[in-house]
Amino acid sequence: MKVFFIPETYYLSYLTFLNVIVEAKKENIDAYMLTVFPFARKWEEKIYTNEKFIMNDCPRKKIYLFPNIVPKKRYESLIENFVIMVNSIILLIYMIIERPDAIVINSDLGGTYIRMFQEICLLLKKKIFIIYNHRIIDNKSFSKSKSKIWKYFKVLSFSDYRIGAYTQKSTIFAASNKMKDEIIALGIDSSRVIVVGDPRKSTNIVDVRRANEKNKIVILYCTEVMQEIYSKTYVFLLNKWLKKMFVYLAKNHDNLEIVVKLHPREKEHPRIDRFYSELFGDSTLFKIIDDQSLNDEILISADIVVAHYTDMLRMAAWQKKVILSIELYNKSKFSLFTKRSQTEKDMLVQNISELQDKMSKAILNSEYRAYMSTLAYNWVCDIDENQFVDSSKAAEKIAIIMKDMLLEN
Repeated sequence: MKVFFIPETYYLSYLTFLNVIVEAKKENIDAYMLTVFPFARKWEEKIYTNEKFIMNDCPRKKIYLFPNIVPKKRYESLIENFVIMVNSIILLIYMIIERPDAIVINSDLGGTYIRMFQEICLLLKKKIFIIYNHRIIDNKSFSKSKSKIWKYFKVLSFSDYRIGAYTQKSTIFAASNKMKDEIIALGIDSSRVIVVGDPRKSTNIVDVRRANEKNKIVILYCTEVMQEIYSKTYVFLLNKWLKKMFVYLAKNHDNLEIVVKLHPREKEHPRIDRFYSELFGDSTLFKIIDDQSLNDEILISADIVVAHYTDMLRMAAWQKKVILSIELYNKSKFSLFTKRSQTEKDMLVQNISELQDKMSKAILNSEYRAYMSTLAYNWVCDIDENQFVDSSKAAEKIAIIMKDMLLEN
């Protein structure tokens, strides 16, 4: 049995697919991560290298297509149509030669080539599996051809926003009962949805810090693409203030270690990416990490996690870390804390001095640190949609179910 795992974006799919591939290999499934060039993002290619796949013992295959053309003139639209047609033929020939029994994707909605893979699977009678552990609210960002010639072709004109809506033949692995209920409420047949938990959480979290590091307090600061929400000026000013604060704290507390975790999409903004490197890279106090696959390892070692509203805060709360959410503007739309209860306010920081005060207390006072970590854990248990699903065996469950379904086929 051969299965291709096809990520739309590596930073969202890599850990999920890697965990399932590891378990699939135990079930004697030939599982491969398939990269489609040139549609892999340039900054992802620099991070998710061949060396990383080899290091993680993750088999990989590559396919090279012709790059799309964004039509500006009428004749360019004709070229775009021709390129898409040629690429579809290349994909069909590739799938016939490789003969996979199934493909695994994170979403059936798009972009164009994810939909094209599904059409080929339907034609060749191959299985389609969807691992749904990232919420997708709408389909506005997915690529659709503007050419009138293609408006009657589903692969290019499809605009539905419901997971599982592209084809009725796919099997959906949902991360939680709540996510399953939401899919069913939108009209997807319940027989197609299987709740397995979140494969990203299948890795057993164990504190592996060396004994001589136990007396250190590790602050993890996670950046986000706030320049897209507020402005570049906001990012520049905030991070300069944060650096001054971190330096001040380090001078007064010699047991600090500060890790700056860059959001994977910072690479799409070269000026901001360079700013972070120059700002935090000129001091041995800061350790800069831009590798998304190290998230679990980073969280294990952290004591205090600071960010705006990244999912890393929720993951940290599950591991009973102190979490502090930056919200300098009172915009609940961009906040983890929408109830504004006293519990949430304790984890919220609305100015730099408040952040410095709460971090100082967490560094110096172990009782306050224990209180805040318990607060975070209770909060995430109350709101997390996956709380009732044991995800420790999610990847294993997916691998076993895939094997059984492929054998039946």
